Amino acid sequence: MKHPSLLPFTDLPQEPSETTDSLADESKAIRKPQSSTAYSPKICYSEGCIHTASKLLSNMNQSVDPCQDFYRFTCGRFLEETVIPDDKSGQSSFSVISDQLEVQLRTIIEEPAKDSDIKPFRLAKNLYKVCMNKTQIELQGLDHMKSILKHLGGWPVLEGDSWDEGSFSWKGSVYKFRRYGYSVDYFLDFSVGVNLKNSTERVIEFDQASLGLSREYLAKGKKKNSFGDLFLRQ
Repeated sequence: MKHPSLLPFTDLPQEPSETTDSLADESKAIRKPQSSTAYSPKICYSEGCIHTASKLLSNMNQSVDPCQDFYRFTCGRFLEETVIPDDKSGQSSFSVISDQLEVQLRTIIEEPAKDSDIKPFRLAKNLYKVCMNKTQIELQGLDHMKSILKHLGGWPVLEGDSWDEGSFSWKGSVYKFRRYGYSVDYFLDFSVGVNLKNSTERVIEFDQASLGLSREYLAKGKKKNSFGDLFLRQ
């Protein structure tokens, strides 16, 4: 004898009730055949998607069994065909994309500045043009840099005994650095971060300055004058 739960609805008692009606409805819903087009995955056929898919396939070695060596299956041809540039110690798919991005950015920034460009773009293009004018840089030598240092309040390494320590104010120097567009991290490092007590808020974080040299160089005091002598000879 069949178990009652396995009997078809035609074998169940035909007395109408809310229970049997609901079971019949549920059975019909379960047994209803699903259409073959119920799930239609969305496939991207845009130029960018096709290009990306081709790059992924070109890096794969589909002759390798992924169950035996999944890494070689996905990246085998990349390992075999990629040549590490002479100026780099390694190469990855991310570094390749980064190199391509740098080329694109350089192409954009080398274009002549236009009146229709927004101000930050014009400034970036003009700055790049000035920095790449090596002929003019060589003609000016260090005079331009010395002039900037003088406007920022001077530098004891260059001024020597003429340096007036009493006229120095770190607050005034920070103001001058900001005014001329230079970093102030050498006096006081501050940034905007997330409030650890409330992640929906932002706070100003203060930290010690970054002097650019390791502690062992700074802790030796005035015993080593190589850096100062080098700048004075300039």
